[in-house]
Amino acid sequence: MGSSPLNMGVSIVIPALNEKRQLPVLLNSIFSCRDLEIEVIVVDGKSEDGTLMMVDEMRGRAPKNVTVKSLISDKRNVSYQRNMGAEAAKSEVIIFLDADTAVYPDALKRLVQLFVIGGYSAASSRFEPLEKDWRATVYYLILYLFHKIMERISPYAVGSCIITRKETINRCGGFDPTIRINEDANFVSRARKCGGFKIFNIPVKVSSRRFKQHGYFRMGMQYIWIFLKRTLFGEIRDDKIKYEFGKYE
Repeated sequence: MGSSPLNMGVSIVIPALNEKRQLPVLLNSIFSCRDLEIEVIVVDGKSEDGTLMMVDEMRGRAPKNVTVKSLISDKRNVSYQRNMGAEAAKSEVIIFLDADTAVYPDALKRLVQLFVIGGYSAASSRFEPLEKDWRATVYYLILYLFHKIMERISPYAVGSCIITRKETINRCGGFDPTIRINEDANFVSRARKCGGFKIFNIPVKVSSRRFKQHGYFRMGMQYIWIFLKRTLFGEIRDDKIKYEFGKYE
């Protein structure tokens, strides 16, 4: 089969919109990963807070094993931005991370190793809160258990961390830009048919800023309603459920 995807490195695609404050946390965490050749692609949706200037500044701090590039999307659409980044990616293995995440130093290598060895077409991880908050810790534990239950029934993942292959993206058509919410779950459901899906017990840190801004109960109920609506009525393509992007500190 030639060179292992692990030896060829990994491309990390980050869709962003007004993430000047959060992105440095993620980029610095990626910079601490020294065991992989990493290509970082930030796909910006025409941010208004200086996100691209910050990315340019961070590029100069990158270690030798990490290259950082930025693209400007003509659409503010997370699926469109992910597809745009994937098309530009040079590596076969692609990891999609949200801008408000961070990785542990050895997590990326372990995720890529397990993904490649397992021969999966898509995968995700478990999550831990970036901030110290027991409520967020409980929420992400419940989310992990839910994802593990759904793993073989109907794969479910969130865009905070999705691992896949360029070949898989090309075969299944990538993310669907017409889906407003749960486009990530839709993608892994289609991607699984190309070679299987797995939730790895390796943590990626995720901000709990949505919960802090809107409240745990409100967001919890919203996520349950989103799941039920998608399960009962199909993919959510209208804007009846308010779920904003690019408006969080």
